[in-house]
Amino acid sequence: MSFNENAERYLVLENLRKAVDMLENTSNFSKLIPEIRTNIVMAILGARSVSDVAAVEGRITVVRDKPKAAGCIWFGASSHMARFLLERMKHDPEKRASIDIKFSEEILSIVEGIAVEKGLTVSYFEREKEPEEIRTVEGKTLIWAMEEAIKNAGGKIPDIIFDRGWIGKEETISIFGKDALEVAKIAIEIANNYHTEK
Repeated sequence: MSFNENAERYLVLENLRKAVDMLENTSNFSKLIPEIRTNIVMAILGARSVSDVAAVEGRITVVRDKPKAAGCIWFGASSHMARFLLERMKHDPEKRASIDIKFSEEILSIVEGIAVEKGLTVSYFEREKEPEEIRTVEGKTLIWAMEEAIKNAGGKIPDIIFDRGWIGKEETISIFGKDALEVAKIAIEIANNYHTEK
């Protein structure tokens, strides 16, 4: 591994550590953690595989009503989210980070309002429309999901992608950005505008 790549990996880990620290210090964020838990991922420049993407081992959970990273931050700690990010980076290599949060129609409404303010593109895919021949092949679902989200955004590369779930699959919202700090700040803004108490 070259000096430059080592330096790049260090910068990614530092950015991700700062983002996780921000999330852990925002108690409101616990309201946005889905049943499958949250992860936040960031890739090195020119990432090609899951081992080029750093994430939180064991994801971010809730402890005493506060967000808490379950494990260390390291490369290869996420598979699903890392692969979804890598798929998006094929279309837009500048956006190298992602975070997933809970979905509800109320949260989506907040997300769409923030997206308008920030000039972000929101799109979706519908899991029930996934062809059986794709669903049964390992790794094909995420390629299909990204293609669907781009198609549903009229050919634009979405900054935020949601799905309403399907049998055995929890509904979620994925936020993409240039680095982990950027996506963490957007997630925190959503959390601070989301009030679960009626």
